[in-house]
Amino acid sequence: VFHYAVTCVAFALDVMGGVSNITRSIVVTPVADLQIMWPSIQKKLSSTLAQFDLSTSLQLISATAAALNAVNCSVPKSCEALHRFPCESVAHTCGNCLSGYVGVDNSNKACVLASTNAIFALTSAESVSNHRYLATYTTNGGYCANNLTCLSQSCVSSHCTRDQKTCPSNCFGHGVCKFYDFYLRVSSHCYTEDYHCSAICECTKGWEGDDCSLSSHSGTFYSNVRLELCSNLLNITSIADVSAVEMRSRSNILVGILKNVQQISDA
Repeated sequence: VFHYAVTCVAFALDVMGGVSNITRSIVVTPVADLQIMWPSIQKKLSSTLAQFDLSTSLQLISATAAALNAVNCSVPKSCEALHRFPCESVAHTCGNCLSGYVGVDNSNKACVLASTNAIFALTSAESVSNHRYLATYTTNGGYCANNLTCLSQSCVSSHCTRDQKTCPSNCFGHGVCKFYDFYLRVSSHCYTEDYHCSAICECTKGWEGDDCSLSSHSGTFYSNVRLELCSNLLNITSIADVSAVEMRSRSNILVGILKNVQQISDA
């Protein structure tokens, strides 16, 4: 897939050993506004279910779930130049580090090359929390030549310093970024190298989502769509027995529907 271009190849074989194939290139553009398209999707889904066209119904459910989970992936820097996977799950943010590199998850800070001599634990007490620096550790902090030497990407006075994690898109100005420890207790700090804490947006009234980018109206809409998709998937599963392969495929669709727990209703 490149710039939404997809090459489709179909193969045909017969019992006499004849083989043929055909190739077509198509462009699949992303959904511009799901709220506008949803009535048409509902109508099509209702029609395919009434005709017991389960294959098309599942494709519609899967595609809609993917649209629900899509984020704005315009990023300030090339993710490849930062040694990271492309943006996928956090808006305006590159993915995790490429193989062979280390750094914090989902960030626009560069990952640094891993080496057997690069990662040193801190004091034994801090090692319990898996705090790590990319520099030779000293009691005053790891020595560094520049920001890229440190996992935190912060080198002050030749020593690695600890940076706090940030919330997605800084909550878009519609909330407050708060730190939570492993047990979801409010914490006064959450360092980038600590894998046991999280920076989470606490949205102001009228805003929702991981990054507080959704109005309450939009949040309710997405919650209702996920509920309807889940209900339709359940109905499809109850119509006929399926193989183990089909069940795994439907399980993956369900994971997509339930991906954002903040948009799951109690119904």
